[in-house]
Amino acid sequence: MEKELPDLAPDSPSVPSVTRPSPPPTESDRDEKVRMGLIRRLPWLFFRPRKFFSDYARSSSTLAVVACVYILGIAHGLAQLMTPENLGKPDASLAACSVFGQTAVIGAVSGVIYYFLLGSWYGVRVKLCKPDNFSWRLCRRTYIFSALVFSLPLAVSLACWWVMRGRVLLLAIGVLAGLLMLWSTYVSYCGVRRLFHAARGRAITLFVILPCIVYVSCFAVPVLLRESESYRARRLPRTSVGFETEQISMRHPAHWKVARGAPEGFVAFEISDMGLFMARIGWLDGTATLEEVSQGAVQAMAERFGPAKELGTFSTWGSYSGYGRRMLVTVEGRETIARSFHARLSNGEILVISETILAAMEVELEPQFEVVRRTFKVKRNR
Repeated sequence: MEKELPDLAPDSPSVPSVTRPSPPPTESDRDEKVRMGLIRRLPWLFFRPRKFFSDYARSSSTLAVVACVYILGIAHGLAQLMTPENLGKPDASLAACSVFGQTAVIGAVSGVIYYFLLGSWYGVRVKLCKPDNFSWRLCRRTYIFSALVFSLPLAVSLACWWVMRGRVLLLAIGVLAGLLMLWSTYVSYCGVRRLFHAARGRAITLFVILPCIVYVSCFAVPVLLRESESYRARRLPRTSVGFETEQISMRHPAHWKVARGAPEGFVAFEISDMGLFMARIGWLDGTATLEEVSQGAVQAMAERFGPAKELGTFSTWGSYSGYGRRMLVTVEGRETIARSFHARLSNGEILVISETILAAMEVELEPQFEVVRRTFKVKRNR
């Protein structure tokens, strides 16, 4: 039986299979790979910083650095919005879209400033450490990545506070911020040692000890000063004494002193350098409403201290009903809570009450003002 031979005719040659090479990766493919690399390596930055700087920092994409810069700016923007008038609000009345809109703008600007200004300062310190190699671009990137350890959790925590509020949450954010500041100094030290092979002793001095001194000076000292004022307020005498004029009677804490230089017609007391109380009874425009009278007082305050920020209104002071406004003003460089109250008496006269308290001392001094409110009485109406 004959075997069938293959056809080897010239017109039907055997063609070998050819594998076409895959196209080279595009720039967008490489950016996506590096971007995902940053997301996957974030745990390294927080918990294994030496490995992060060894394997990723040099190859990081510009897009990843821009994202880190923006997160740093957002954290700064949210921190700037933690002002006394916002902290004092019991609810989340400030719209989240407004807050985050302000933060988006502040974050873009402050992030760029941080990158170039503080990144350059970071580079100066690297130079002082006698590195084996040096690059301004790599210095700025190293700073941004080490700052991300502090800024990313802080931005998320502050954003949660604006939605949820609460004093316990605010206290937890403060503790978290302090711990992350300290840890970020170690991460920064790891980056300098891994990427620049800086001298160990100088790196510890300039990237661990010096930042800790700065953090203590900028954050711990103001807190201690505030606590000292709070302690001084709590230690003031709690006894009260009576005070009378032809028009009013009241009791006030014994350490309150009659204020000099008060406006004409006002009875005024000062509480050391922390607060002021003034009261006056007199005739005003009989056709004006209490709201209009109050607005005139606010305008007069703005002329004296500058623009006032409205914090809300109230309708009672002690046993009197009327119209009151709570504002934030700046007096001699210090933020001060100002409360203005107007009430119309039975004979048409107007009772004018003015209270000013340092914003940082409002909680401690409130019981002292409450003594006056409970005992204040109008003795005589003209």
